[in-house]
Amino acid sequence: QAHLTPGEDFVGFLYPAMDLALASVSLILLHGSGARSASNRLISVAIALTVATDLVYAGAVADGTYRSGIWYDAGWLLSYALWGVAALHHSAAAAPVPASERRLAMRPSRLLLPSAVVLLAVLFVRELTGRPISVAVALGAGGLVFVLSLVRIRGLLQELHEHLDEVEDQRRAYRTLMDHASDAIFISRDGRYVDVNDSACALTGYTRAELLELPFGTLSRAAPRTRIDDLLARLERGESIREEMVLTRKDGSTVPIESSARKLPDGRFQSIVRDISERLESAEALRSSEERFRSAFESPAAGMALVAADGTILQINSTLGQMLGVAPRELEGTPFVALAGDEHRDALQDAFERLAREREGREQLEVELNASSGATTCAEVSLASSDSPSGRTVVAHVVDQTVSRELEDRLRQSQKMEAVGQLAGGVAHDFNNLLSVIVNYTRFAQDAAGPDEGVRQDLEEVLQAATRGERLVRQLLAFSRRERLQPEVVALDDVVSEVADLLRRMLRESISLELDLAAPGVHVELDRVQLEHVLLNLAVNARDAMPSGGSLRIATAAGGGGLSAHLIVTDTGCGMTPEVRERAFEPFFTTKERGSGTGLGLATVYGAVSGWGGTIDVVSAPGRGTRFDIRMPAAEAAPGPSSPDEGAGPDGRCATVLVAEDEPSLRSIVRRILERHGYRVLMAESSREALEMIEAGVASLDLLLTDVVMPEVSGKDLAERVRSEVPDVAVLYMSGYTDQIVAQHGLSPNGDSFLQKPFTADDLAGAVSRALARGRRRPQHAATT
Repeated sequence: QAHLTPGEDFVGFLYPAMDLALASVSLILLHGSGARSASNRLISVAIALTVATDLVYAGAVADGTYRSGIWYDAGWLLSYALWGVAALHHSAAAAPVPASERRLAMRPSRLLLPSAVVLLAVLFVRELTGRPISVAVALGAGGLVFVLSLVRIRGLLQELHEHLDEVEDQRRAYRTLMDHASDAIFISRDGRYVDVNDSACALTGYTRAELLELPFGTLSRAAPRTRIDDLLARLERGESIREEMVLTRKDGSTVPIESSARKLPDGRFQSIVRDISERLESAEALRSSEERFRSAFESPAAGMALVAADGTILQINSTLGQMLGVAPRELEGTPFVALAGDEHRDALQDAFERLAREREGREQLEVELNASSGATTCAEVSLASSDSPSGRTVVAHVVDQTVSRELEDRLRQSQKMEAVGQLAGGVAHDFNNLLSVIVNYTRFAQDAAGPDEGVRQDLEEVLQAATRGERLVRQLLAFSRRERLQPEVVALDDVVSEVADLLRRMLRESISLELDLAAPGVHVELDRVQLEHVLLNLAVNARDAMPSGGSLRIATAAGGGGLSAHLIVTDTGCGMTPEVRERAFEPFFTTKERGSGTGLGLATVYGAVSGWGGTIDVVSAPGRGTRFDIRMPAAEAAPGPSSPDEGAGPDGRCATVLVAEDEPSLRSIVRRILERHGYRVLMAESSREALEMIEAGVASLDLLLTDVVMPEVSGKDLAERVRSEVPDVAVLYMSGYTDQIVAQHGLSPNGDSFLQKPFTADDLAGAVSRALARGRRRPQHAATT
């Protein structure tokens, strides 16, 4: 063994003791603060170097080969230097930063390692320089190091306890924050979940243990894997990501989520996940609501505008833009009242002011809106105010009333025509009675005039005037649509000739009427008055097309084939454009100014011609006049009236006719005509008198001739009561009223024997004869069965 002095022998034991104390302190540091800091890595290296040196030193002392100043002394020095650097680094890192606590950084326990390193370094240097260390110095130094080591160990244990308490508090706070968070939180590392909160379990349907064992990506399997890989790569680069995705729950259902993910300082990933189902549903409901509003706002049925409280237009729909002839955006920012005409602008402004004073209110008014083309549009404007988050707004509904006003004008025109028809119907009865008297007494006077041609000619003029009066009444009734259709076979040229005088009175003096009648033998089956009405409408249309004068030509011709009657009406007016010509027969279509026409004239002509089984064509060009070609089926000439045995009853005896008529002069005429034709005539000036005669007993009554409209008891009621007493009696109605008034009394002119006033003697005789013949064909006692 090597010879050692007492000092060297003590130092030989002191080094391992100090190394043991340093190693113990180092291990406590490593356990308390982890092994990843720089100071702890230095301590680990120092421990390893010290242990190696101590082993070499112990071996040298044991076999007596120890010599001071050899290389293991350098190993101790280096290990102490590493401990010193680590101790200084640890003290600086552990020292409190606030100035108020700087004194704590100088506590003796924190100076243990630096002091021990310095002391050992001094002793080692002294030994290397050949200056032996006394036992007292060695004991003092060893004692100081030991005491400082104990103090440091105690301080480190206290710091470690405090640190562990702080860590536990932080852990509890972390757990509380995690478990009470309303959003789901996922913490992952290396592709696995290392922690999740209760909200994550509730959202996914998994337990915490199941989530921690779950393969990464299971919750996002609805998304492509490439997208997940891209998100992970971005997180690795330190990006913070917010994405909307679809999460797959444990039961296989999916839920839309919003995920906010980032990388934590310790390398883990944190994802905060929120269920956005309600938000998406709210967004969808909002979108649907906006879509419904947009659909209603853009409805083509009405114009709409959103107007600010001060009357400024915020938005209008395309319908209102089309109504005004502008693009919708051109009106945004302009005053709504500026759209109205001058006459209605003040009223519209007053309506907006009233709405501004009221919390909720409505206004409705009719205004004329100015279009960009300069035209005006009659519109109904409805205003309704409401409060919105952006402030008070007014919704304006604008309904174009142009068509409605036109329909109202047509209705008023129709009502005027209705009034004319009612007036004409009221006048027709009395006027037709007078005409019947005039016509028949003129016939009587002609028969009694003898050879005096002058008198006969005068009477013929009176008769023609009465006949023209009769046609005039029928034309007025037809024009007011009060005359029923009475199809008959008529000569086309005769009807045109008869209506020519009426057309000349209707045309202006600057318009000449020319007739070219080349179909004398052509007959057509139609209503005479309807044909006259067609000619009248065509003449009116031609007159309006020739404001400066011109000529109207009406021609007839016989054509070949089935449509052999040809009627041509030509004018020299302004003509029609192709677009107008295509719509000429369209109902309510007119090129006249508003209020100047109904647009029904040519439509009525088309309907009448079609009803006859004919066709109508129009040829026209601007500035070259218009020509209407009407082709109708021809008809054979009507046979002459039959001549039954006039005056004969059912059994060959003289027929008895009961006449019920409240007009004395007409009653006298009827009696005279019937007696001339061999009938036995009974006269009653009222229905009541006729009933009294029946109740008194009238032998062999064959025919009841009664006016339809009678005081007290109508002609229809009279006929029924007479038939109850005389079942086989024939009935002939006569009237000067129109069809509607006749129908109001329960009579169908098409179903009963009927004689329209005014009538001639031949008309009356023929009607009576046909009524008697019809009565003979009736089964006996038909009225009572």
